[in-house]
Amino acid sequence: MAFLSASCGGSSEFLEPIAIDLDAPPEALLLPCEPAQSAPDDLAGLNAGEQGALWEADRINLANCGAQHWALIQWAEGVLAAFTPDQGAHQSAR
Repeated sequence: MAFLSASCGGSSEFLEPIAIDLDAPPEALLLPCEPAQSAPDDLAGLNAGEQGALWEADRINLANCGAQHWALIQWAEGVLAAFTPDQGAHQSAR
């Protein structure tokens, strides 16, 4: 990933852009999340344990997806902080 930045110092009339190479986020953070569990057509025919297992799998996938998005946000905020004089200004209030 490349960004352009103006070099520091000197007259602002003659700033020349420079390329800054940044590593892409870890590939694991860019993978699509598992889709939500669909209720089977025979949901009423399932016992409580089978229904609970479907619900549990869906909640686990949702939690994993949330953790993946959180990690991607942290990566992006780290990149932003590298270019921000006040590094605390863009931190999420979570």
